[in-house]
Amino acid sequence: MDSPEHAIERVAQRVSEGGHHIPDDVVVRRYYRGLYNLVNLYIPKCDKWMVLDNMDLDPEVIAKYDEFGKVIVNDEIWSIIQQQSDGTK
Repeated sequence: MDSPEHAIERVAQRVSEGGHHIPDDVVVRRYYRGLYNLVNLYIPKCDKWMVLDNMDLDPEVIAKYDEFGKVIVNDEIWSIIQQQSDGTK
C-alpha cells in the first residue's frame, strides 16, 4: 500500500462490496503503525525477509534480506517506507 489515502480508498471499495467500515483515522493510524512495526520490530528479528509491492497483479520485490545480505530492488519505494516508518505519524 503506497499511502494511507490509498488504504482509505481500498476500505471504501470493500465497504461497497459488503465489507465493514473502518473510520479513516483508524486506517491512517494502522497504516503508519504497520510500517513502523515492519521496519522497527519485525525486520530486525528475521533471518530472512522480503517486502513486496502487491498493488498490481504481479507483485514486485521492493527489498529482501537473506543469507547473501540485503538487496534493495526499488530504491524509491524502499526510501518512502523508511521515511513513513519513523513513528511520528
